[in-house]
Amino acid sequence: MVESAAQLRHEMLPREPIRQWVLSVPFALVALEFLTLLVTHIPDKR
Repeated sequence: MVESAAQLRHEMLPREPIRQWVLSVPFALVALEFLTLLVTHIPDKR
């Protein structure tokens, strides 16, 4: 596994520094997505 990581680092990635990005989503959007998933998975009892 260590060899694979070293190979990836030396052969695949550029020599320049790599920026890491983090996406933050407002809590209201996370809650809205959760509620949407919850409502769509409630079975229809007709």
